[in-house]
Formats: sequence, structure tokens, C-alpha cells
Amino acid sequence: SILGAVLLLPGLSMVGGAWNRKTQRYNPASAGVSSALLIFSMIVLFVPTIFYEIYGGYTVKCIKDNDAIIHDLSVKSAAMAVTSSQCYFMHPPLKHDRMYTQILQPMSISCVVVLFLAYTIGLWFTLRTHAKMIWELPITEQTKEITVGGSVVNNIIAEEVQDTSQEGHEAPNWSRSKSTCILLIATLLYATIAEILVACVDSVLEDFPGLSPKFLGLTIFALVPNTTEFLNAISFAIHGNVALSMEIGTAYALQVCQLQIPALVIYSIIYTWNIPHPDINIREQMFTLIFPKWDLIGCIGGIFMFTYLYAEGKSNYFKGSMLILMYVIIILGFFFQGVITEWSFDPQTSLLH
Repeated sequence: SILGAVLLLPGLSMVGGAWNRKTQRYNPASAGVSSALLIFSMIVLFVPTIFYEIYGGYTVKCIKDNDAIIHDLSVKSAAMAVTSSQCYFMHPPLKHDRMYTQILQPMSISCVVVLFLAYTIGLWFTLRTHAKMIWELPITEQTKEITVGGSVVNNIIAEEVQDTSQEGHEAPNWSRSKSTCILLIATLLYATIAEILVACVDSVLEDFPGLSPKFLGLTIFALVPNTTEFLNAISFAIHGNVALSMEIGTAYALQVCQLQIPALVIYSIIYTWNIPHPDINIREQMFTLIFPKWDLIGCIGGIFMFTYLYAEGKSNYFKGSMLILMYVIIILGFFFQGVITEWSFDPQTSLLH
């Protein structure tokens, strides 16, 4: 969802908006606030993962006679991993050991609390104390040539961008109670459809045995439930309101990072509260803030690519194309990651099949 919200959705919006207007502008102050929140969220979100990669224990896995043998990390096993093509370093599976219970889990809880506080502060900043600065018209620089002493000098004049080709928004014609009822009904129907979609996972994986569950989640289950956001964002951009399209993407990504992920972490802890620790499979029964390396690289790379292009306050098809291509290459990385995990090791040829 994060990758779709910060790469694919704004990329399609920028490309779609370029059909009617080569360059569209939006308020860079609003873009700066959203970019800062996104970068902050990514850093905080991956703190437990980085901590685990630095201080988490390692073991040495060796393939011998088609059997995997796990060795505790020692001087001898480290030498085997360095000198043998059939041995390599790996993290042991997550379990309720001292590292997890005293370090990783408290750190994850601290991170989700900080993320929720950041979301609250961001709302207060953008909707209350600095709303005028965030939602005012963007400023552009226009150059006017004047002659001084026989030489031409560029005089830069800042003016507000006034788009006379766009019609103003109509006044709301729904009451607050009617809007609330429609929103609640739509949310209920949306949740029902999402439940039906999730219930189809097992049958889809049975029909396509080579399909990775993770890749399925990164594509179908990340994009199909968000079809309305994509269609609305592209429609707004085509009609000249790319600022709203960008806000749809960034707001959704921030809600995932600062609301949905913290809720999943807290819920998984409550869900497994009364289960004995030896019986808990952390990877399957809990949502932790410890992600694989490619997840970390892909998300951070996507966020920084988006914020770099977004913060300028201008939209064109070049930037949109770069975001779409970035999304494609990251998703291809996840696809080939799934292919590699399904390979088997042949000790006779020292090759993966």
C-alpha cells in the first residue's frame, strides 16, 4: 500500500494531468510538510529492523547432502561461511528470547506510539495552527525584463497562480448527518468487499502454485482495494487539480504508516497475550516491525524518490514516468525475491536451481 501510494498513484496522476497541461503547480509548503512526515515515518518504522540487523544474532547455514545444517556462530563456522560456497550467514528465526522480549518488542511499541503522536501533530499543524499556509495558492516566479542604463536586467516578481480556466468548487449540498450516514454505509460495504477478497487468497494460490503469497499481497491486495483512490486521483489531475491528487496519495501513505501499522502491532500483541511464548510463531501470528532487507530498501528508496520529486511543487509527465518506473522495478525486485526463495541448492554443482 505504501509503494502504491507514493509511487504508482502520484506517478499516474502526474502523467494523466500532463494530457491537458504540461506543467501543474501545487503549494510547496504543503508538499514539504507531507514529505517530512513520510521520511520521518519511514525512519521510525524501520528502526527495529535496522537494530535487529546490527545487533541480532547470526547463524551459519550449510547445505550438505541436500540437507540444511545450522551451526551456531563461532570462529570455525564463520570461516566455513567465508570459504565455502555451500555455507552462508543468516538470522535465526524470530522467537521469544531475551533479544526480542527486552529489546525488539519494547522498541517496536515505542516506535508505534511515536508514529501515532506524529500523525496527531501533523493533523494539528495542517488543519489548525498553519492551515492558511498549507492550503493557500502556490507561489510562482515570473521574470520581467527591465532596462537599466542601457542594459537588460531580469526583475523577478512573485505572483500567486490564478487558474482562470478552472471553475470554482460548488458549495456542499449534503448535510453533516447525511454525509456521515453515507460514509458509514460505504465503509461497511467496503469492509465486506475486502473480506470477500481476502477469503479468496487460498483458492488463488492453489490455482497458481508458482505465485508467491507476498507478491500477491504487493500487487492484487495492495491495489484492488485502493481502486477508488487511484481513479479519483487521476480524475482530479486530468481536470487540473493535481494538488488534490498528491494529497490523496500522501495522506493514504501516512495513514498506513502512522495509523494502520501501529494498530496491527498493538493488536497482534493483544491477540497473543494469553498464548504461551513457546507456542507463538512470531512471523505468522504477530505483526512486528522487523522486515526483510528488500522491504526496507524498497520502501525507503520509494519514499525518498517521491519526496525528492514532490517537494519542488511542480508536476509534469517526466516526474510521473520516473515514479511509475521506480514502482515497476521495485515490484520486479519483490517478484525475483520470491523466485530465489523457492530455489533449491545442488551441492554437487554449487548452483541454485
